[in-house]
Amino acid sequence: MASTLASHEIFGFRITPITTAEILDLIAENVADTTTCVIASQNVHGLYKYFTDDAFPKLHERAHVRIDGMPLVWLARLHGLPVTRRHRAAMIDCFPELLKRSANEGWRVFYLGGRPDVMQNGRRNLREAYPGLQIDGHHGFFSVDPDSSENRSVIDQINAFRPHVLMVGMGMGRQERWILDNQDRLRSNCIWTCGALLEYFAGAAPIAPRWLGQIGLEWAYRLCSNPRRFTWRYLVEPWLVVGLIATRRTRRRFALRS
Repeated sequence: MASTLASHEIFGFRITPITTAEILDLIAENVADTTTCVIASQNVHGLYKYFTDDAFPKLHERAHVRIDGMPLVWLARLHGLPVTRRHRAAMIDCFPELLKRSANEGWRVFYLGGRPDVMQNGRRNLREAYPGLQIDGHHGFFSVDPDSSENRSVIDQINAFRPHVLMVGMGMGRQERWILDNQDRLRSNCIWTCGALLEYFAGAAPIAPRWLGQIGLEWAYRLCSNPRRFTWRYLVEPWLVVGLIATRRTRRRFALRS
């Protein structure tokens, strides 16, 4: 059952080994019980944010933390967890399954994030691709100050739509902090972080061949397709993450000895 899903702390961060099917069942459980779950995301870029942005660990304490990337699968295995490729629930693969299930079950989906043109094109494309899908959204270019009129207006729009699933795609760090600031005011059965996901379905960014993700090379495709955007993320941040993990483990060993 979805309610038995366990989170684990490995190398100083949290993950919840969860498959796409289990995510959808978790949402269905919360819809049936009129409760709310939070699904966060973790990949190598997220690890850098986790160790440098306090919004990440705060949100992950209350969330199911989806594995998004083979390096996290490898780290989980190194830690001794029975994690396989099916636990790599990449957002680009989860989203179509979510939309199919939503169209069949009558779930309403609200997407928050992206440029105005990405929101418009993505919403149109998804409605055409999934007949019967109830989807609405708002771009991510607004004041996220919890007390701003723009932020209150966005929350009012979300709550008026009464989404079963709220996708928050405003980039890692910004989206986590926004959820922390506003969760108590949101009416949704699932709040799910998703980064710049809609860009791919709006035609604003190319989708990597899916087999690359299964061997841990989707990052290379993205880097080649947009080096200006991804050079720091994929060529610099991983080494910083290695240093951050090593530093935290060393400090923990000294703390245990003292």
